[in-house]
Amino acid sequence: MKFIFLALGAVILSACSLWGIFEGKIAHNNWEIQKIVVDGKEYLSPQLLRAQALQNQTLQNQALQNQALQNNIEGETKAQISQNTHTTPQNPDTTQDTTKENSPNGEAHTGEVHTDGTLAQENGSVSQESPIAPSTMATPAQNTALPQSTQTPQTTQTQDSKEHLLDLKEIATMNFDPSEHRIYGVTGCNNYFASYAWKDSDHLEVGNTGMTRKLCEPDTLMSFEFRLMRNFNGIFSVKRNGTSMVLDNGKMQIYLQ
Repeated sequence: MKFIFLALGAVILSACSLWGIFEGKIAHNNWEIQKIVVDGKEYLSPQLLRAQALQNQTLQNQALQNQALQNNIEGETKAQISQNTHTTPQNPDTTQDTTKENSPNGEAHTGEVHTDGTLAQENGSVSQESPIAPSTMATPAQNTALPQSTQTPQTTQTQDSKEHLLDLKEIATMNFDPSEHRIYGVTGCNNYFASYAWKDSDHLEVGNTGMTRKLCEPDTLMSFEFRLMRNFNGIFSVKRNGTSMVLDNGKMQIYLQ
């Protein structure tokens, strides 16, 4: 009888050892969800949504600062040119030389300048008016000190959703409990849970999923949560890559880090 119990114990231990061989292993049990891809479309986790909003805000601030600096430089350039034009000294011999050269006899003529820019000349009984070419002002060349950019950072969020994204503090997580074969975590809004079982060393099956029911803002966060939980079932292949891992059931890929 004693030998029978020993034999049964050996069989049970052998079965557990064989099960351990086929059961998959992962680097650690606590992960952060970076993003999910459903039917080829990417949905970012709340922490990446906030990081993207911060980056867009930084780019927009830089664009505004560059534009303000560009405007200041152009304004200073125009003011300097205007000042130089008004302070240029007039040469009194210029008009005399010009009228002398334009005279048929090579003689200088005296006259007065009309308000319409013409010079009234008198030579005996003949009175002629010769137009004086208006002075031309060189237009300031376009400033190229700063790069000209016609593009502004593109964003699809409204101002209200931007503020919500910047205020996001939640982190989407996925935790594995190998002792009870449970998965649990936070989507960024609600808590969720599921059970899992290893099919082999590279595939696990997820089922019995559930979550709390709370509404959150912005809509992009709820869209991420809805698609994650809607497709979080079935058999997932496990692709390990150092400190990251991807769960793929064919329809949805979950990127963990």
